[in-house]
Amino acid sequence: MTSPLKFNCRVPVRFHDLDVMGHAHHTLPIIYFEEARAAYWREIAGRTNVVDIDYVLAEIRVQFKQRILYPATLMVRTGVTHVGNASFTMAYELTDEEGVVLATGESVQVMFDYERGKSMRMPPEVRTRIENYEGHSG
Repeated sequence: MTSPLKFNCRVPVRFHDLDVMGHAHHTLPIIYFEEARAAYWREIAGRTNVVDIDYVLAEIRVQFKQRILYPATLMVRTGVTHVGNASFTMAYELTDEEGVVLATGESVQVMFDYERGKSMRMPPEVRTRIENYEGHSG
């Protein structure tokens, strides 16, 4: 089940982000998505500290639509589109200030117990928070 991407996170394009072609390097949408994913995890999943991050990135896909130019403040719209037993999928849409879609993407995260060094089941309270925010289950 795909939910609308209703979580918003603004990210600046920094001069440092530019490559020799004069636009943001092709790796930067992944960083912008990461900023939004971290904000979502803090605000929606309730994991407010870096040590509370209890997942690892398993897969990420980016589709480039337009060049990302400097200076700009971009909007990353994101949401969890699937919650599994031990993983969750997020979708992303990166837009400029006029709403033009610059990139889209999807990532899969696996819940991870860093102390034990292995994957774990999604904590029930995290699942509930995500499902309540997204308006769906599973």
